[in-house]
Amino acid sequence: MEAGQIRLPRHAKGLKLIRFGAFALLAQLALVLIGLLSAVLGSGLGETVSTLVLPLHLGAVSLMLAGTLFTLPDFRLVHLPTSRVYVAAAGFAVTLVALGWVHHVTSEIERILSDPDVTFESLIHVQDEMSSLKPVVLAKDIAYGAGLIAVLRIVRQFAVANDRLYLRDAASSLTGLFVLMLIGDGFYQLTYGMAAGSDVFPLLGLVVGLFVFAFWIYCHLRMVRLLENAAYLADEPHHVPAATLVRAPAKVESPPPTSAPPPTSPRAVAPAPRAVVTSAAPVVLPSAELRTIAPPVTAPRAEPADGEAPAEPTLLR
Repeated sequence: MEAGQIRLPRHAKGLKLIRFGAFALLAQLALVLIGLLSAVLGSGLGETVSTLVLPLHLGAVSLMLAGTLFTLPDFRLVHLPTSRVYVAAAGFAVTLVALGWVHHVTSEIERILSDPDVTFESLIHVQDEMSSLKPVVLAKDIAYGAGLIAVLRIVRQFAVANDRLYLRDAASSLTGLFVLMLIGDGFYQLTYGMAAGSDVFPLLGLVVGLFVFAFWIYCHLRMVRLLENAAYLADEPHHVPAATLVRAPAKVESPPPTSAPPPTSPRAVAPAPRAVVTSAAPVVLPSAELRTIAPPVTAPRAEPADGEAPAEPTLLR
């Protein structure tokens, strides 16, 4: 395997879809505010705006779900863990189901209340339907918050794989803010929101609701900016390890290194034999005094004449 520069266009497209979904949610909140102001001022614009709130909310969550699923193939391609992708997709799916149930219940309540011949049994039915909304609304908020936190963890995981420290730190800090937002929203729903009724400290509930609402907007604005940077990074060549098989070169065996022989102590060298000169001539040894020895002189012996006896030798005395 080798690490190459690759692009993840589907992951970038998924982050952009989630970003567009966040924009749609902010637009839905703007419509909610416009509907509240229209109801306070007695304008007929509130009814028109209220019909657009729920479809826009459903469309925003659907974009987030689609964007999360777009991320899955690219994460499998680069062998990044996909558990957070499944958690985010499950959270947005539960949010869609809860929104559909809320839309069904509110439509039924409006139909009953708009009937001029409403009966007491119908009003009891409306009360039961309102009671069924309490756990559904709470589950919707928890599932939506968990989905957003999982998306931020996906961004952080991608930043860590590419060694983008600023994106990693931004995703980590924003994750903490969303956890705080989820806790605050759950507290509001259990005490002052739809999940607890409308007769507990109405003024204090309004203040807490406005604070949660403002903090919710702030977190989503920061998430929009973070997703923009993450989508730009995913669409550019980056250094996530790619599963590319390469053939390793043949291994050349090098001869083992030869070690130097151990040092030896110097040895005595035997002297070379002297050359022996042989000659046929005798060797004359010099002497201090050379003497010449003459051979002895013998006197000639007289031969006797014929018929004479040899003379007797003369003895010297």
